Amino acid sequence: MRPLLLCCLLACGAPAPPPPAAPTVEALAGWLGEAGLPPERHGDILRSVVTAPWGPLGLTAQVDAEHQLVLLATQGLLTLDVAPDPPHLVLLVTNLATINYELPQGKLQLNAETGEIVLSIELETDEGLGRPTFTRAVTRLQAVATQVRPRLVQAATP
Repeated sequence: MRPLLLCCLLACGAPAPPPPAAPTVEALAGWLGEAGLPPERHGDILRSVVTAPWGPLGLTAQVDAEHQLVLLATQGLLTLDVAPDPPHLVLLVTNLATINYELPQGKLQLNAETGEIVLSIELETDEGLGRPTFTRAVTRLQAVATQVRPRLVQAATP
C-alpha cells in the first residue's frame, strides 16, 4: 500500500491493513509447478531439477519463517574437484570471490565439507512475497548459474 494512502487511512481512523503473509512451502511448490519446475518435497525443502548446458542443475527452495526469508539455492553447479592442482584451486577460489563481488543479487558459497560451490538468493518475506517475484528470482538463479559456471571452470582448468 502506498505510504501516503496508508497515512490518510490511519488519520481517518481506518484500521491498518494486515501485513502481507509470508508464503508457505505449499505455495512455493505450486509456484514452482506453474513455472514448469515441479518439485519433490523433502520435509520443508523443495527440490526441482532443470537441464543446464552442462547437465542437471538442482534448485532448492526453503521457507525460513523465523528470519522471514525464502532461500533459493543450486545443487550441482560445481565442485572443487574440477581444479586439478593447488594453483588452479587458488584461481578458482579467487574467481569465486571476484564473481561474488560483481553479482548484483545472490552469492556463491563454498561448502568446505563437500567442496560444492552453491549459488543462492535470499528473498525477504517480511512484506510478503508473490508468485511473480518468486518466479523471477528462480529464473534469475538459473541464468546466473549458467553465466558464472564457465568462468569458474575456465579458472580451474589448465
